[in-house]
Amino acid sequence: MTSFLSNIIGNPFATQIGQAIERASNVTESFENWALYMEICDMINNSDDGPRDAIKAFKKLIATNEGKNDIILNQTLTVLETCVKNCGHRFHVQIANRDFLQEIVKLLTTKVMPSQILVDRMLGLLQTWADAFQGVNGLEEVSKVNKELKEKGFEFPVVDVERAPPIHTPARKTNITVDPTTLQKPHHVSATAPSAAPQLTEDISLNNGFYISASQMAKLKSELDVVIQNCKVFNELLNENTPGQEADEDWKLMEELNATCKEFHRRLVELVRRYTIENLTSDILPVNDEVTNVMLRFERYERLKKGSSNTEAATSDESQNLVCLLSNYFVDIFIF
Repeated sequence: MTSFLSNIIGNPFATQIGQAIERASNVTESFENWALYMEICDMINNSDDGPRDAIKAFKKLIATNEGKNDIILNQTLTVLETCVKNCGHRFHVQIANRDFLQEIVKLLTTKVMPSQILVDRMLGLLQTWADAFQGVNGLEEVSKVNKELKEKGFEFPVVDVERAPPIHTPARKTNITVDPTTLQKPHHVSATAPSAAPQLTEDISLNNGFYISASQMAKLKSELDVVIQNCKVFNELLNENTPGQEADEDWKLMEELNATCKEFHRRLVELVRRYTIENLTSDILPVNDEVTNVMLRFERYERLKKGSSNTEAATSDESQNLVCLLSNYFVDIFIF
């Protein structure tokens, strides 16, 4: 009924999803509300009209703030990026719609250009989507738009596909399987247990109190890659299952992955607390976001499975503690 009224009235924010997206993009938000972002993803995934209602809201926000409010635009892009990463093919089809992509193109070609940081971010998102959607039927329009922009002289930032957090492509037709050791190839290995949480704080020490050696940094990044792969498999499980209808083995695997992610999160927080180095935190923060997001998704999934009415995710406080910890660290840098 809400979607029907929205179509008549023409207000994308009349839907429940539209209202949530508008609230998430509100400039008065003092921090990134990951719990709300992931709730929006679940609303999109669990509703027939979800992808279409969401894209209408994103399109309206972009058009309304074009050349006016870069802060809201940046917040909107954060919510949009989160949805692309955590929603399935139905939403990706809406992203690859020519009409929606033209709204982003308008931002890049308007007389009142947004900040260069925002321009680079939009180009980076387009490039990431084009790479992720390459060869996927129905999503070719993103690559076409990228090609047109490049022909107009736009320089796209280099995207490190190997280090970029994964974008979920359409559901596979085979069961999800997990490698119990490294998870380097999660699609083709045994579904027995998630990779054990790497010992993120072992053998990582400060040399003279100022930096971590190159070999130690390489070891850490390798372990962070394992964390990302676990999150990728966990997200795929959540995307491909319906609460209460999953196979017993999938549910058991989700519980094991959730326990592993909780251990990841604890060690990530400990690592930042013990080794406050800027180039280290820049590697850890994106991974921590991935871990936090997937744990929030699982908590909502579990509530739906149990029929619980709880609305707050416990991991929100832990995530905020990490943000506060880092904020205090950088304040100390500027003070001293």
